[in-house]
Amino acid sequence: QRIDIPYFLIGFVVMAFIHTYVDIPAVLMQVINIITTLSLLMAMVALGLNVSFKDLQDRAFKPLIGVIIVSTILSTITFIIANSIYG
Repeated sequence: QRIDIPYFLIGFVVMAFIHTYVDIPAVLMQVINIITTLSLLMAMVALGLNVSFKDLQDRAFKPLIGVIIVSTILSTITFIIANSIYG
């Protein structure tokens, strides 16, 4: 069988190798940082455009409510502990 390898993985490995052994100027790193941020933003937008909100409501409403409740409880507990220690 043929294994499909995502193309970004090749770029990631090449950039990791280059950054390990080659000193990249700060200006070039800033440009690379902007390009990677924009690429990630475009990928997230593309994923968001493919979301069906009707399916999301039908399948994920109860888990979403659970996540919101647990996150609220954990945030409250963390706030109380941090406030009692550092307050």
